[in-house]
Amino acid sequence: MTLFLAAFTAFNVFLAYAAVRRALKLMTPEGRDWWQSKRLYAIACFAAWTLPLACVAATAVAWIEYQQGLEHWAGPMILAPLGWLVLMGIFFAIVDVSEDGVMDFGRGSKPKS
Repeated sequence: MTLFLAAFTAFNVFLAYAAVRRALKLMTPEGRDWWQSKRLYAIACFAAWTLPLACVAATAVAWIEYQQGLEHWAGPMILAPLGWLVLMGIFFAIVDVSEDGVMDFGRGSKPKS
């Protein structure tokens, strides 16, 4: 269990770092210009800024639970950021498809030729 927690701690640190980099890129004018949908842009920003918080919190709680002898809760807790990422992805996809009927990641529908 220690090896499992250590491996996913490293993964969560990498995931948090990547999310912060993506969030900072989204905040630039070029990052904003890429999005046609304001709703999807807001969801992407929310996901990018909350994922590092989820990584840090879940990792800390997992290690605390492990040290208290609650290994059966430490495993799922260390995986919680992955669950958050999947949940936000599903929510993003639902909003994306509901806006224009196409999964186009907020770029808007293609111009008709």
